[in-house]
Amino acid sequence: MYHKWFQDGWGPWEDLGDRQFAGSPGAVAWGPGRLDVFATDARGELLHLWFDGTWRSWEVLDRGLLSEPAAGSWGPVRLDIFAATQGNQIRHVGFDGDWKKEQARGTNFPYRPAAVSWAPNRIDLFAVSGAGILSHSAHDGRAWSGGTAWGRCASSPAVRAWGPGHLDIFVVDPEGAMQHVEWNGAVWRPLHPNFETISEGIVFHSEPESASWGANRIDVFCLDSNNHLRTKFQEGGNWQPGQLGWFDLGGGPAGRFRF
Repeated sequence: MYHKWFQDGWGPWEDLGDRQFAGSPGAVAWGPGRLDVFATDARGELLHLWFDGTWRSWEVLDRGLLSEPAAGSWGPVRLDIFAATQGNQIRHVGFDGDWKKEQARGTNFPYRPAAVSWAPNRIDLFAVSGAGILSHSAHDGRAWSGGTAWGRCASSPAVRAWGPGHLDIFVVDPEGAMQHVEWNGAVWRPLHPNFETISEGIVFHSEPESASWGANRIDVFCLDSNNHLRTKFQEGGNWQPGQLGWFDLGGGPAGRFRF
Protein backbone atom coordinates (compact mmCIF):
# COMPACT_ATOMS: atom_id res chain seq x y z
CA MET A 1 0.00 0.00 0.00
CA TYR A 2 1.24 3.48 -0.87
CA HIS A 3 0.27 6.91 0.45
CA LYS A 4 0.64 10.33 -1.14
CA TRP A 5 -0.26 13.64 0.48
CA PHE A 6 -0.67 17.27 -0.46
CA GLN A 7 0.53 20.21 1.66
CA ASP A 8 1.62 23.23 -0.38
CA GLY A 9 2.52 20.72 -3.09
CA TRP A 10 2.50 16.96 -3.55
CA GLY A 11 4.87 14.88 -1.43
CA PRO A 12 6.50 11.61 -2.54
CA TRP A 13 4.80 8.24 -2.42
CA GLU A 14 5.23 6.50 0.94
CA ASP A 15 5.34 2.70 1.24
CA LEU A 16 2.97 1.65 4.05
CA GLY A 17 3.83 -2.03 3.79
CA ASP A 18 2.68 -5.18 2.05
CA ARG A 19 0.12 -7.22 3.98
CA GLN A 20 -1.48 -9.04 1.01
CA PHE A 21 -4.28 -6.50 0.90
CA ALA A 22 -7.54 -7.49 -0.79
CA GLY A 23 -9.12 -4.52 -2.55
CA SER A 24 -8.89 -0.83 -1.72
CA PRO A 25 -8.38 0.78 1.69
CA GLY A 26 -10.58 3.21 3.57
CA ALA A 27 -9.28 6.27 5.40
CA VAL A 28 -10.69 8.88 7.76
CA ALA A 29 -9.39 11.77 9.89
CA TRP A 30 -10.91 12.67 13.26
CA GLY A 31 -8.76 15.76 13.78
CA PRO A 32 -5.74 17.77 12.54
CA GLY A 33 -2.58 15.69 12.29
CA ARG A 34 -4.43 12.39 12.54
CA LEU A 35 -5.18 9.87 9.80
CA ASP A 36 -6.54 6.34 10.25
CA VAL A 37 -6.31 3.77 7.44
CA PHE A 38 -8.24 0.50 7.26
CA ALA A 39 -7.93 -2.44 4.86
CA THR A 40 -8.94 -6.06 4.48
CA ASP A 41 -6.27 -8.64 3.68
CA ALA A 42 -6.47 -11.87 1.70
CA ARG A 43 -7.26 -13.80 4.91
CA GLY A 44 -10.30 -11.64 5.67
CA GLU A 45 -8.61 -9.73 8.49
CA LEU A 46 -9.48 -6.10 9.20
CA LEU A 47 -6.20 -4.19 9.46
CA HIS A 48 -5.62 -0.73 10.94
CA LEU A 49 -2.73 1.73 10.56
CA TRP A 50 -2.65 5.29 11.86
CA PHE A 51 -0.63 8.48 11.57
CA ASP A 52 -0.29 10.94 14.46
CA GLY A 53 2.93 12.64 13.42
CA THR A 54 4.55 9.35 12.45
CA TRP A 55 3.16 6.17 10.91
CA ARG A 56 2.47 3.43 13.47
CA SER A 57 2.39 -0.35 12.89
CA TRP A 58 -0.43 -2.34 11.33
CA GLU A 59 -2.74 -4.06 13.83
CA VAL A 60 -5.49 -6.66 13.36
CA LEU A 61 -8.92 -5.51 14.58
CA ASP A 62 -11.18 -8.31 13.35
CA ARG A 63 -11.36 -11.47 11.22
CA GLY A 64 -13.82 -13.21 8.93
CA LEU A 65 -14.50 -10.24 6.63
CA LEU A 66 -15.52 -10.32 2.98
CA SER A 67 -15.64 -6.71 1.76
CA GLU A 68 -13.43 -3.65 1.83
CA PRO A 69 -14.02 -1.50 4.93
CA ALA A 70 -15.92 1.78 5.16
CA ALA A 71 -14.78 4.23 7.84
CA GLY A 72 -16.42 7.27 9.43
CA SER A 73 -15.81 9.65 12.32
CA TRP A 74 -18.15 12.13 14.01
CA GLY A 75 -15.53 13.73 16.26
CA PRO A 76 -12.12 13.50 17.97
CA VAL A 77 -11.15 10.06 19.29
CA ARG A 78 -14.16 8.46 17.59
CA LEU A 79 -14.06 5.96 14.73
CA ASP A 80 -16.73 3.71 13.19
CA ILE A 81 -15.69 0.99 10.73
CA PHE A 82 -18.07 -1.23 8.79
CA ALA A 83 -17.45 -4.21 6.50
CA ALA A 84 -19.38 -7.20 5.16
CA THR A 85 -18.50 -10.49 6.86
CA GLN A 86 -18.04 -13.86 5.21
CA GLY A 87 -21.54 -14.59 6.53
CA ASN A 88 -22.85 -11.55 4.59
CA GLN A 89 -23.65 -9.50 7.69
CA ILE A 90 -22.40 -5.96 8.35
CA ARG A 91 -19.73 -5.96 11.06
CA HIS A 92 -19.31 -2.75 13.08
CA VAL A 93 -16.11 -1.99 14.97
CA GLY A 94 -16.09 1.23 17.01
CA PHE A 95 -13.39 3.24 18.78
CA ASP A 96 -13.89 5.84 21.53
CA GLY A 97 -10.55 5.40 23.26
CA ASP A 98 -10.88 1.61 23.21
CA TRP A 99 -11.86 -0.72 20.37
CA LYS A 100 -15.29 -2.35 20.63
CA LYS A 101 -16.77 -4.97 18.34
CA GLU A 102 -20.47 -4.16 17.97
CA GLN A 103 -23.28 -6.56 17.11
CA ALA A 104 -23.40 -7.54 13.43
CA ARG A 105 -26.26 -5.98 11.47
CA GLY A 106 -28.57 -7.42 8.80
CA THR A 107 -28.23 -10.42 6.51
CA ASN A 108 -27.33 -10.95 2.84
CA PHE A 109 -25.06 -7.90 2.48
CA PRO A 110 -22.09 -9.01 0.30
CA TYR A 111 -21.08 -5.51 -0.90
CA ARG A 112 -18.86 -2.91 0.72
CA PRO A 113 -21.07 -0.65 2.87
CA ALA A 114 -20.80 3.15 3.04
CA ALA A 115 -20.84 5.30 6.18
CA VAL A 116 -20.83 9.03 6.86
CA SER A 117 -21.36 11.42 9.77
CA TRP A 118 -22.87 14.90 9.59
CA ALA A 119 -22.92 15.73 13.34
CA PRO A 120 -21.56 14.54 16.70
CA ASN A 121 -23.14 11.25 17.85
CA ARG A 122 -24.54 10.66 14.36
CA ILE A 123 -23.52 7.98 11.87
CA ASP A 124 -25.48 6.97 8.74
CA LEU A 125 -24.93 3.53 7.22
CA PHE A 126 -25.91 2.37 3.72
CA ALA A 127 -25.51 -1.15 2.31
CA VAL A 128 -26.74 -3.05 -0.77
CA SER A 129 -28.02 -6.61 -0.37
CA GLY A 130 -27.46 -9.55 -2.68
CA ALA A 131 -30.97 -8.89 -4.03
CA GLY A 132 -29.96 -5.34 -5.03
CA ILE A 133 -31.81 -3.56 -2.20
CA LEU A 134 -30.16 -0.43 -0.78
CA SER A 135 -30.86 -0.16 2.96
CA HIS A 136 -30.27 2.78 5.29
CA SER A 137 -29.97 2.91 9.06
CA ALA A 138 -28.67 5.59 11.42
CA HIS A 139 -27.23 5.74 14.94
CA ASP A 140 -27.86 8.78 17.15
CA GLY A 141 -25.39 7.91 19.90
CA ARG A 142 -27.96 5.78 21.72
CA ALA A 143 -29.55 3.32 19.30
CA TRP A 144 -29.90 2.32 15.66
CA SER A 145 -32.99 3.30 13.70
CA GLY A 146 -33.99 3.22 10.07
CA GLY A 147 -35.40 0.64 7.72
CA THR A 148 -35.56 2.87 4.61
CA ALA A 149 -34.85 0.87 1.43
CA TRP A 150 -34.59 1.35 -2.34
CA GLY A 151 -34.48 -1.31 -5.08
CA ARG A 152 -32.61 -2.13 -8.30
CA CYS A 153 -29.02 -1.49 -7.25
CA ALA A 154 -25.97 -3.20 -8.76
CA SER A 155 -23.02 -1.59 -6.94
CA SER A 156 -21.85 -0.57 -3.51
CA PRO A 157 -23.20 2.87 -2.60
CA ALA A 158 -21.28 6.12 -2.25
CA VAL A 159 -22.47 8.63 0.34
CA ARG A 160 -21.37 12.12 1.38
CA ALA A 161 -22.66 14.85 3.69
CA TRP A 162 -21.85 18.47 2.77
CA GLY A 163 -23.44 19.79 5.97
CA PRO A 164 -25.61 18.96 8.99
CA GLY A 165 -28.77 17.08 8.10
CA HIS A 166 -27.85 16.57 4.45
CA LEU A 167 -26.95 13.31 2.65
CA ASP A 168 -26.25 12.47 -1.00
CA ILE A 169 -26.27 8.80 -2.03
CA PHE A 170 -25.15 7.39 -5.39
CA VAL A 171 -25.48 3.86 -6.79
CA VAL A 172 -25.23 2.19 -10.21
CA ASP A 173 -28.36 0.33 -11.39
CA PRO A 174 -28.40 -3.01 -13.32
CA GLU A 175 -28.37 -1.15 -16.68
CA GLY A 176 -25.24 0.78 -15.71
CA ALA A 177 -26.99 4.12 -15.16
CA MET A 178 -26.14 6.35 -12.19
CA GLN A 179 -28.89 6.87 -9.64
CA HIS A 180 -29.02 9.53 -6.92
CA VAL A 181 -31.13 10.30 -3.88
CA GLU A 182 -30.67 12.98 -1.22
CA TRP A 183 -31.89 13.73 2.28
CA ASN A 184 -32.43 17.46 2.91
CA GLY A 185 -33.00 17.22 6.65
CA ALA A 186 -36.75 16.65 6.34
CA VAL A 187 -37.57 14.43 3.34
CA TRP A 188 -35.93 12.22 0.73
CA ARG A 189 -35.67 13.80 -2.72
CA PRO A 190 -37.02 12.44 -4.95
CA LEU A 191 -39.71 11.05 -2.67
CA HIS A 192 -38.97 7.57 -1.35
CA PRO A 193 -38.68 4.95 -2.86
CA ASN A 194 -37.68 6.71 -6.09
CA PHE A 195 -34.22 7.52 -7.43
CA GLU A 196 -33.14 10.44 -9.61
CA THR A 197 -31.41 9.23 -12.80
CA ILE A 198 -28.38 11.43 -13.51
CA SER A 199 -26.85 9.76 -16.59
CA GLU A 200 -27.87 8.78 -20.11
CA GLY A 201 -26.01 6.85 -22.82
CA ILE A 202 -23.15 5.89 -20.47
CA VAL A 203 -22.66 2.43 -18.98
CA PHE A 204 -20.88 2.62 -15.64
CA HIS A 205 -19.08 -0.49 -14.41
CA SER A 206 -17.32 0.53 -11.20
CA GLU A 207 -18.49 1.57 -7.78
CA PRO A 208 -19.14 5.32 -7.62
CA GLU A 209 -17.16 7.65 -5.38
CA SER A 210 -18.25 11.06 -4.14
CA ALA A 211 -16.70 14.06 -2.42
CA SER A 212 -17.74 17.44 -1.05
CA TRP A 213 -15.52 20.45 -0.35
CA GLY A 214 -18.20 22.94 0.72
CA ALA A 215 -21.86 23.59 1.47
CA ASN A 216 -24.26 22.86 -1.39
CA ARG A 217 -21.47 21.19 -3.40
CA ILE A 218 -21.23 17.47 -4.24
CA ASP A 219 -18.99 15.74 -6.81
CA VAL A 220 -19.44 12.16 -8.05
CA PHE A 221 -16.97 10.00 -9.99
CA CYS A 222 -17.25 6.60 -11.71
CA LEU A 223 -15.52 4.52 -14.40
CA ASP A 224 -17.46 3.85 -17.59
CA SER A 225 -17.32 0.70 -19.75
CA ASN A 226 -14.28 2.12 -21.62
CA ASN A 227 -12.41 2.67 -18.34
CA HIS A 228 -12.75 6.43 -18.70
CA LEU A 229 -13.14 8.29 -15.44
CA ARG A 230 -16.34 10.36 -15.52
CA THR A 231 -17.44 13.09 -13.15
CA LYS A 232 -20.19 15.61 -12.59
CA PHE A 233 -21.12 17.95 -9.77
CA GLN A 234 -24.12 19.59 -8.19
CA GLU A 235 -23.80 23.14 -6.87
CA GLY A 236 -26.70 25.11 -5.50
CA GLY A 237 -29.11 22.37 -6.56
CA ASN A 238 -28.06 22.33 -10.23
CA TRP A 239 -26.18 19.49 -11.94
CA GLN A 240 -23.25 20.28 -14.23
CA PRO A 241 -22.87 19.57 -17.12
CA GLY A 242 -26.65 19.18 -16.97
CA GLN A 243 -29.00 16.62 -15.46
CA LEU A 244 -27.74 13.70 -17.59
CA GLY A 245 -24.32 14.90 -18.83
CA TRP A 246 -20.88 13.95 -17.51
CA PHE A 247 -17.35 15.28 -17.93
CA ASP A 248 -14.90 12.75 -19.42
CA LEU A 249 -11.56 12.85 -17.56
CA GLY A 250 -10.00 10.30 -19.92
CA GLY A 251 -8.71 6.77 -19.61
CA GLY A 252 -6.09 5.40 -17.29
CA PRO A 253 -7.39 3.73 -14.12
CA ALA A 254 -8.55 0.15 -14.39
CA GLY A 255 -10.80 -1.66 -11.96
CA ARG A 256 -11.11 0.26 -8.67
CA PHE A 257 -10.33 3.71 -7.40
CA ARG A 258 -10.89 5.21 -3.96
CA PHE A 259 -10.44 8.60 -2.33
